[in-house]
This record gives sequence, C-alpha cells and structure tokens, in this order.
Amino acid sequence: MELKLKTPKVLSESDFEFMKSINNNRHIFLKVSNESKQYTPLECFDNVQQKIKQDGGSPLFGWCIWKNEVFIEAEFHCVWQSRNKKQIIDITPQTDGGSRIVFLPEYEIEYNGHLINNIRRPLIDNPMVLEYIDHFDNLYNFRSELYNKYNGQVKPSNEEIKTFRELTSKVNSLAKELENL
Repeated sequence: MELKLKTPKVLSESDFEFMKSINNNRHIFLKVSNESKQYTPLECFDNVQQKIKQDGGSPLFGWCIWKNEVFIEAEFHCVWQSRNKKQIIDITPQTDGGSRIVFLPEYEIEYNGHLINNIRRPLIDNPMVLEYIDHFDNLYNFRSELYNKYNGQVKPSNEEIKTFRELTSKVNSLAKELENL
C-alpha cells in the first residue's frame, strides 16, 4: 500500500465527513504559488511571516488535508492572505511536489509557537493502521514535551534521544509492514 501522503485530487463523502469533524468551515482548493521556490518546505509559519514583512497582509491558519490509501490527515498549516483578504495563497513549497492543497480554514486556533498535532483517521479497517496512528501520536507527544521543556531549543539528553529514536523506529517499522499489505 502506498503511504506517501498526497493532496486529494477529488474529495469523497468520507473526506467531507472528516473535515466536518474538525470544523464547519468551507474548504478551499489553493494553488501553491510560484514564489514558493524562495521559501522553505515545512516552515509555513516562518514563510508567511516573511511574506507579511515583504508585502503586508496577514496569516490565515487552518488545516492542510493529506491522504493516502491507509489514512487521511489534517496538518495545521498557515497560508498568506492579502490586506483586503481577497487573495489567499499558499507560499510554502509542498513536500509531495503538488501544485495545490486542500485547505480548511481554522478561526478558533492560532499558532503560538507550540506544536499542534495532526489529526488522523484510518481509511481501512486494520488494527495495524490504528497502531500506526497511535505511534504517530506518541511521537508527537514526546516531541511536544521536548519542545516545551527546552522552549523550542531542543537539547535532549541521551535518554531522550534514545526514546525519540525508539518511537521513530516503531513508526518506520509499522510503515514498512503497512506498505506490504
């Protein structure tokens, strides 16, 4: 099974249900801007702040929807909107190489420098998928604990590094098992 997360090309009824479970806002298909090449992948919050310094405007927080054959995922994300709010652009290069995203605006949560866990839902009925998602959550919880403990300047102890590697190894091991289903 393919585990690489991608932007859904077409949204199914279950995708709409997933988004409704997050909030009642209307999703937007956003084109990834050509100017994204000057920004850093996976650094949407910093990228948008740079864009605001350059061109004004404001951040718009929300969820980027990703999907593979095994689960659907919402990743907290930030896009840029113009001063008049008529233009909304994703300026962050996408790791899947895609040219558009599915963006679900979120008006109740603002990014304050702390990690925000992704939301995942299985798409197939398989206990290994639930275990995989659970281990992702464990990894997030551990990373968040370290991030908060060291005020964003991660300087983990050897024991913490060992735990992080064990959690990462378990996620990677489960991924290989799922790919072979």
